[in-house]
Amino acid sequence: MPIIYVENMAQTPKTPQSPAPQGPITRRALSRHQRELRRQRLVMIIVGAAIGLALLVVLIGVGYDRLWIPSRPIAQTGNTTLTRGGYWVERRNEIARQMAQNLQLLSFFGSQFGNQFDNQLSSLDAEVPNIRTGTVDDATVSGWIDRQILIQNAASEFNAQVSDGEIAQQLVSDLSRVFPEPAAVPTSTITLTPTAVIAPTAAPPTPTAGGPTATAAPPTATALPTATPPADVALGKQDGLIGRLYDAYQQEMLRISGDPSTPLKANLTLDDFKTGLHDQYLRQALTAKVEAQLLPEASFTPSTDPNSIEIRQILISTTTTLSDTQQQRDAALAARRPIADALLARLRSGADFAELAKTSSDDFATRADGGTLPGFDINGKTSDGRQMDPAIVAAALKLKENEISDLIQTPFGWHIIQLVKRNVDSKEVQLQDARSKKFDEWLAQKRAAATISRFPPVTPTPTTPPTPTVGTLPTVQLYATATATTVPTTTATLAATPVSPAAPTSTATTVPAATTAPAATSAATAAP
Repeated sequence: MPIIYVENMAQTPKTPQSPAPQGPITRRALSRHQRELRRQRLVMIIVGAAIGLALLVVLIGVGYDRLWIPSRPIAQTGNTTLTRGGYWVERRNEIARQMAQNLQLLSFFGSQFGNQFDNQLSSLDAEVPNIRTGTVDDATVSGWIDRQILIQNAASEFNAQVSDGEIAQQLVSDLSRVFPEPAAVPTSTITLTPTAVIAPTAAPPTPTAGGPTATAAPPTATALPTATPPADVALGKQDGLIGRLYDAYQQEMLRISGDPSTPLKANLTLDDFKTGLHDQYLRQALTAKVEAQLLPEASFTPSTDPNSIEIRQILISTTTTLSDTQQQRDAALAARRPIADALLARLRSGADFAELAKTSSDDFATRADGGTLPGFDINGKTSDGRQMDPAIVAAALKLKENEISDLIQTPFGWHIIQLVKRNVDSKEVQLQDARSKKFDEWLAQKRAAATISRFPPVTPTPTTPPTPTVGTLPTVQLYATATATTVPTTTATLAATPVSPAAPTSTATTVPAATTAPAATSAATAAP
């Protein structure tokens, strides 16, 4: 009996398969297929390797630019290292500090030096994008080194530390003078004057009822703080002050551009200003604490020596030439002595020094101003770097204010001087100057003892010593130490003084008495 199989209709239909190859696969076709597979595999390997190599190059470039270069050291002091990436931040902070200083100066002197500040601000800001590619600024690195040495030695030697509150106090005290808080709406400053309304007889002055406007101006003068705020108050104010400083920076960049549609890009950030100012005031506070330790106020004795001396002079000049002997010069001085004695006698009798200098002094460069000479210190150095004659300096130091000296002899002739004023610095100024000097010496010692490395090492460039200029300008001899052969013989066209009866025997070639020294004095006033 035949067996009949019934197909289960519920079975899942099988996936159709590709039809079997018709006929047997030849060996040639199989070989061709295998070669094609190997070729495709090789192409995929090559493409994958190329992509992998490109990615590797990109990763190496990114790692070199973002990791290796920023990690390269520039300087090291002790265990603290300044990397290149750290230098970029330090330089941005330094530019922010310079920008803040310029903005403060601009607020005071902008109308006078506006163009100079504009150029400085724009050049500083333009440097920011080029910090990574620019050369290393040695001043910035040196400042970083000094700050690290200060921080390390202040803590180890004096246990000096500075809190954030102390930093905020000094920052707020300084910046609030330049960037004060916006003035509140003066609602409470409207002073009601009931007397103007109550008095019926005050009808004519009714136009002055608007007088409260005159009382609104004085509050502007009270905007400058005079006292250092408490630490907690300063901490709450410093961010707002730095924000106003940053707003002023952005506004200044916009103003400099001259075109609101295309303003100059403000390349610094608010964090640059915050970090830069923090480092600045940290150093200032640490410096003040170290200075107080180096030189306590109790151990300081102020000096009574003047920092500057102001005098007047009357000059009775002599007639000399470069070829004169010492005997001839002595004779010229002796010939002019009676005139000098007569003028001194008139001064002793009460004559006004300034008026007599205007009429009788042979120093034509100063006689119009009553004989007033440039101020100088106890060493005879003037504010512009020139040197007064030692004989005049020695005589001035012995005088009291308004006292008149005896005759003073120099190669120019006879001098009579009057001490106008001895300027002595206050104890506070002297103490600060002495502390600053001691601090500079202390920091120089610590820097010399510290282990400081630069990468690459900095080789100092030899400097050419300055060429000596002493004695090259004989016209400066009224203020400088004089020699016997430096009196010029020119300026013979000037008129001689009428009070000079004793003229030298050589009348053809000698210079009149009133002309030699005035030329020297005028030139000395203008000489550097």
